Amino acid sequence: MAGIENALGKQMGSDNTLNNARATLHAVSQLRHFHEVAELRGIPIEVLWK
Repeated sequence: MAGIENALGKQMGSDNTLNNARATLHAVSQLRHFHEVAELRGIPIEVLWK
């Protein structure tokens, strides 16, 4: 959906694969577009591409 082909999650301290999958999906859902970050920071989008 977001153009991400592979997502990798690191499990630390637990062997529960369901929690790892949930954490990975949560992280992917928190991704933002360049224009959203630029708007939050109050800077032109061109500055982020440098």
